[in-house]
Amino acid sequence: MADFDEKIIFRDWDEYNLGEDAQIDKYALDIEAEEQPHLMQKWLELLTKAQAELNKAKEVMANEEAKLLLTAKSKGIPDIPKPTDPIAKAWVHTQPTYRKAQRRKRKAENNVAYLQNARSVLEHRKTMIKVEADLWITGYFAKPQVTAETKDKLETERKQVHADKLSKSLKRRHLRQKENENGS
Repeated sequence: MADFDEKIIFRDWDEYNLGEDAQIDKYALDIEAEEQPHLMQKWLELLTKAQAELNKAKEVMANEEAKLLLTAKSKGIPDIPKPTDPIAKAWVHTQPTYRKAQRRKRKAENNVAYLQNARSVLEHRKTMIKVEADLWITGYFAKPQVTAETKDKLETERKQVHADKLSKSLKRRHLRQKENENGS
């Protein structure tokens, strides 16, 4: 059992951040597309390790169960010299070494499930990079196109607004000059 505890490393992806890896910068799609296979490789390597750890955990748990069943059948269980198979199995499931192996297996299963979800996230990221690139190609993110007629109309309105402001300003100036002449 000590050999099992030392060799299996759980959660070796904690140094990585899936949320960060899943983000897409729509203004750097070329870089994102180049980075995608490297990210996928990184997370799939972790998944492969986790699956190997799960297989080892299953093996250790089965080995521990077999050893304990053999002990129960050959030496008996306290207060029960010749246990039946269901009683022996129930006793095995209560033993600390078996329960420890079972917890390790459960952790390994959780790790595999998390990393399978990570693979799914990165496949979704790949799809989204394609969608974003298609949107750029079709001009979705392009600057707005204004027709010449609309542009001329807006320019005329802008000139009229400025002319009106200038006219009002000149009128006020003329009135002040008259007031100053009359008051002096």
